[in-house]
Amino acid sequence: MLNNLWRHIPIYLLITWLLFFGQGVYAQESRQAPLRLWDEGQTDSPGNKDIRLGMSYYYNFEFDKALARFDRLVSQHPRNPIGYFFKAETYWWMTLNKEDDPELHEKFREAALWAISYANRRLEENPDDTEALFILGMCHSRIGMLLGRAGDKSATASKTMEGRSHLLKAIQKDPSLFDCYAPLGIYDYYIATQSTVVRVFSALLYRLWGGKEEGMNKLELAAEKGVYSRHEAKFYLALFYIKFEERYQEAESILSELHQMYPNNFSFYGMLAYTKLKLKNYTQAISMYEEILHKAQEQDIYGKEGLDTTLYFYSEALRRAERYEEALQVLKQIIESNAGENNWLLSYGHLDAGRCYDMLGQREEAIAEYENVIRLKSFGKSRQKAREYLKSPYVVGN
Repeated sequence: MLNNLWRHIPIYLLITWLLFFGQGVYAQESRQAPLRLWDEGQTDSPGNKDIRLGMSYYYNFEFDKALARFDRLVSQHPRNPIGYFFKAETYWWMTLNKEDDPELHEKFREAALWAISYANRRLEENPDDTEALFILGMCHSRIGMLLGRAGDKSATASKTMEGRSHLLKAIQKDPSLFDCYAPLGIYDYYIATQSTVVRVFSALLYRLWGGKEEGMNKLELAAEKGVYSRHEAKFYLALFYIKFEERYQEAESILSELHQMYPNNFSFYGMLAYTKLKLKNYTQAISMYEEILHKAQEQDIYGKEGLDTTLYFYSEALRRAERYEEALQVLKQIIESNAGENNWLLSYGHLDAGRCYDMLGQREEAIAEYENVIRLKSFGKSRQKAREYLKSPYVVGN
């Protein structure tokens, strides 16, 4: 933790300077002027056109164009949280496929901290500033989600609670701020999917209760009426439909719509390909994964884990289509890439390789793969399945 703090000292020093010595410069801007984030069509709000155009760029994975728009917004309104907030949002979307890029994470945190600093200043001057509350809620929530990916559960819960508190205050003051309902819906639904112990722990320590129906209702409201979180709310609805609800056709409809709007968004398209896989449209899923992997060679969109995850689901589509030799070649690539990692990709890479060998009638090779799985950390039912297949060869549907 100390090492992480030292890394952020330059950011904190700059923010401290602004808070204690930048009073006179800051005072030159209108302190109480509303940000007018939700006043669509208002030409006098800070960067209204830049915000909406920049959002369309980052949703379409045209990140350089988005950052250029928001950098211009920062230069025009350097003490306004809006530009920093949307820069953080851009970096956030960039991290989704590059979770193993620390430099990118640092850029996100820096932009988010600037947005938090200036939003706090607005809130000190006007405690009823719902737009500042929205920005604070979103930034703290994003930081919490990033910490969650890194496995820091305590810090994740703390930041989640902080972000949730700001968002709840915003909708208490103005229930029509539908964008606030998206992250609140994600909290409610996700916590409801956890074990009883986790739910009780979250309720007692962090006042995070959760509920699937309540979470879905909030996400649907944001998806229908939100401005900034509408598309993200739809994305998470589709994700929950796939992962927890088995409502694959509804997820397919949502993701098809998002893909039509933002054809270069690999998160939307990759999720759509996975939906095709779950619907047993294997040929279509294979074609889509091949398109994604081809584009990934031309564009710098994936980190190692993002690329390997896409390769894994591509191999699964091939295996389900009974193209076992081709699936094996992809699985060998995944295994080689993750050798020594002891992660889920390596474990399931060996498990699925064993399944392919069994279907090809190569029992000795299959056994060797299952034994590799048992030597690794268990993920889901990986070891359990490997032991079953050691006793009796894998067959389709087992």
